[in-house]
Amino acid sequence: MNENNCSVNNLLATKTVNKTNYSGQALSDVVAIEEPLQITLLWQDQAEVFTITMRTPGHDRDLALGLLFSERQIASIDDIAEIRYEHNQHGVMNNHLEVRYQPGKAPDLSDLQRRLISQSSCGVCGKTSLKSLSLSASNNISSKPGWLEKALVCALPDKLKHAQPLFAATGATHGAGLFDQNYNLIACFEDVGRHNALDKLIGATLTNPLANHEVILVVSGRVSFELVQKAIVAGYPVIIAVGAPSSLAIAAAKQFDLTLAGFTRANQLNIYCGVWRFSADKESSLCLKT
Repeated sequence: MNENNCSVNNLLATKTVNKTNYSGQALSDVVAIEEPLQITLLWQDQAEVFTITMRTPGHDRDLALGLLFSERQIASIDDIAEIRYEHNQHGVMNNHLEVRYQPGKAPDLSDLQRRLISQSSCGVCGKTSLKSLSLSASNNISSKPGWLEKALVCALPDKLKHAQPLFAATGATHGAGLFDQNYNLIACFEDVGRHNALDKLIGATLTNPLANHEVILVVSGRVSFELVQKAIVAGYPVIIAVGAPSSLAIAAAKQFDLTLAGFTRANQLNIYCGVWRFSADKESSLCLKT
């Protein structure tokens, strides 16, 4: 496990504020920082603002890479020549990231009618229609059956929680963690936006692609369609959530033969699709919804 992929620089990601509690005491508190990040794409002699997203500072490069990959604007990290913060006469602009493509490479912005401004709570609000959410067929999802053990899967949310220092300090961040088939943590990231946390995870693992591997994505909250879409593009066959999935998330997971489980905690989970990836047993304490 790479510790650099399992932590956030708290100096960048938190700040101390004043508060007054119920008893009227003046106290200090630590809160998660939320700031805009503008991502501008550069290719040939062209430049285009791709998005402005509200995020927790830290791992911005991974965020940009993961977002571009999940939006199919890059096929691999090799498409990118350089990622850097914009500079002006005042110095480095830490809220403006420039992504330069390799010569001969360019983004495909034809179907991205949004020039999206993404809220931290919902990354797809700027999409102009359901048609723009359509998924193309993917063959990079492992179809190995019977390799998941329910009891071990149910322990993963606690493992993720212990790798979330920002949540422990602030209670304000979402977590996305990737585990291997032996239930070891590969990488995890936190952000005020659940989709940002997953983009950071995808971007950080692009140098070691995990498509067609038996890996498990664990998220600390609910599962929206966008999280399932990102998992499909990244090639993650299993999504385990602490919260509930939406109806569209379940439909997308079924369409691409993902395993999707929610309300996961010790000795409990609801499996909404892909139960065939779990080994057969007679555990009656688990609620199975297929």
